[in-house]
Amino acid sequence: MASDAQIRANRENAKKAGRKKGIATIQAEKLKAYIAERVAENGEAIVAVLLAKALDGDIPATKELFDRGFGKASQQTDVDITSKGEKLTINDDQLNQLIRARTARTDNS
Repeated sequence: MASDAQIRANRENAKKAGRKKGIATIQAEKLKAYIAERVAENGEAIVAVLLAKALDGDIPATKELFDRGFGKASQQTDVDITSKGEKLTINDDQLNQLIRARTARTDNS
């Protein structure tokens, strides 16, 4: 069994593994944080502008408001479930549940 010191050393080594952050990645993260902060500060004004555009008939603005306000609509997927070619329409969430269940069965085999 590994000692506490070995476990700590393994954790430290795991933290150091992988690709090192470069200048571009660090700058991108700083920019993302800056934008998120500005959006949070000006959220009401942004919504007001989007709403005005939507009311003027701007479809992308309308879509953005509905997607953010009510969530994106589930996409329908046609799945062939029999060898006879019969199809069942299910949404993405149902498809993901089926995939997870199938994966769990094969992992437990």
